[in-house]
Amino acid sequence: MLTRISSPDSPLSSPPTSPSSALFKVVDVASLFLKLRPASSKANSNHIDSSSGSEYMTHPTLQDDPTVGAKKLPLIQEETFIVVDAVDVRKLVRASRAALLDKAKTLGANCLVDERWSCTVHPTKSSGNHATYKVHVTYEASAARTSRRDPRTPPALENSRGVPGLMTILKRL
Repeated sequence: MLTRISSPDSPLSSPPTSPSSALFKVVDVASLFLKLRPASSKANSNHIDSSSGSEYMTHPTLQDDPTVGAKKLPLIQEETFIVVDAVDVRKLVRASRAALLDKAKTLGANCLVDERWSCTVHPTKSSGNHATYKVHVTYEASAARTSRRDPRTPPALENSRGVPGLMTILKRL
C-alpha cells in the first residue's frame, strides 16, 4: 500500500493546470511588462537618431599632416531644420559642417579636425499629403590651420539614418 503525504502548500495538493490557463498567465505577465516600461521609451520611440559615433575623428588626409598646428579651437554648430516629405541626413550634416567651416575661417582657420556629429529626426504634425519633420543637428569640430585643403566631408556619413524620399527644407533655425 502506497501512502501519499502532502501539505496544503504542496504542488501535489492542487489540481494540475491546463495548458490554456498557463498560456493565459504568460500573456498576463507579458502585458504587465509592457505596462511597466519606462514612459521615456514610449515617448521617444518615434524619433530617429544617428551619429558619427562617440569618438572624435579627423579626415585621413589631415591625420598625418605635420602642418596641422597644436592650436586648435573647439567649435560647436547646433541647428534645427524643418523639412517636409523626407529627411536626407547626409545633406543636413554637410550643411552644418559647411556653416561650421565658415565660422572657422572667420577665426583664421582653414580646416576642421577632431570632428563628430549627431542628428535626431522628430516627426511632427502632417498637413495634407506632406509629412513634416523637425531635425536637430549638432556638429562638433576643432578649427585648425594646415597647408592642405579641407576635405569638406563629414566623417562616418554611412551611419546616417533618415526618411527616404525627396526632401524640401522649409526653415533653418
